[in-house]
Amino acid sequence: DLESEPSEDDVDRATRERQAYAEYLAYRQELELQLQQEVDAVVKDVAQRQGVTVVLDSDVVRSGGRDLTDEVIRKLD
Repeated sequence: DLESEPSEDDVDRATRERQAYAEYLAYRQELELQLQQEVDAVVKDVAQRQGVTVVLDSDVVRSGGRDLTDEVIRKLD
């Protein structure tokens, strides 16, 4: 019945699900931060080795520049 109050088991299950989801989100955020830090370090290293002082995403470059993507990917593997 949709109008009845949820049982204690339902409430407990919902609480456990919310807690598990919160833990999942925190873990995912931690992993994403670690990955971003690793990528940033490799990009910085590759740029320094090639004498590049400014690194931009390709979507903001209209023309020219040097693409570091392949070397960054190789170093991340």
